[in-house]
Amino acid sequence: MKKLTKTGRVSALNLRTIKRDEFIGASFELDGIKFSGVFSADFSLEQGDLVRVKYERDGFINRITLLETLAKNSENKSMTAKIMNIAVFISLTLLALCIAGGVIFSLITGRFEIRDFTDIIRLICICFLVWSLAYHAIGKFKILRQFA
Repeated sequence: MKKLTKTGRVSALNLRTIKRDEFIGASFELDGIKFSGVFSADFSLEQGDLVRVKYERDGFINRITLLETLAKNSENKSMTAKIMNIAVFISLTLLALCIAGGVIFSLITGRFEIRDFTDIIRLICICFLVWSLAYHAIGKFKILRQFA
């Protein structure tokens, strides 16, 4: 079986209740690929939501292994939500670039000297912080790209 990932907006959503509100059967489409599955009763998905689906292709059946909602359509319709996403994306990107630039400048000019183990731990923590900021900025960019 081939494991694949697809990210997109939900279309052709069809929800149905199974076994007296114990489970929900859902079928939907992402960029022309059809998915269906049975989920718990607290499952909520709307038309136009941005989702990431990890699935296995087994013949004609696309078996969902992970369904992750990246952004709800109802929360990202307004202009203030779009402006907030843009502001957060720009601020995270600039903060990551400033921290990375400061570390690189300090390493090149010799202001940051690696004398003992704590300096190495400090450098690793700063690199993790930059990676984390960049990761979240990329996530915001994906949301901006889908809801523009």
